[in-house]
Amino acid sequence: RSCTSTASAAPGRGSVAGEAARGQRPAGSASQEGYSEAMPRYRENRPPVYPATARQRGYEGDVLIAAEIRADGRIGTVRVKRSSGYASLDDSALEAVRAWRFEPARRMGAAVDAWVEIPIRFKLSPGDSLM
Repeated sequence: RSCTSTASAAPGRGSVAGEAARGQRPAGSASQEGYSEAMPRYRENRPPVYPATARQRGYEGDVLIAAEIRADGRIGTVRVKRSSGYASLDDSALEAVRAWRFEPARRMGAAVDAWVEIPIRFKLSPGDSLM
């Protein structure tokens, strides 16, 4: 029984219009010389709990979480972008990610808000009891 996650960080993903409205440069549009951008990075974060009922029923799946990482490294808005098909797995992933902390994204050396996509896989090990 395990839960794994990896992040596909994309500052502004799903919010390019919002960044433009705030006068920020969208990701990938670094045309100025000397312009620098760094993606958010994980800190030490606990994996989601595999819900007991989901384990007993043999539920497995992948949840894709969209999360706003604030300039202070804390989570802002968080939502399920793609469901595992099981509310208990989705809820466990959301609960875990809400408590996570990140090294914030940086633009020209300054910490900025950014959006990331976080895939979380719920997969039972062969030895796990389904009862």
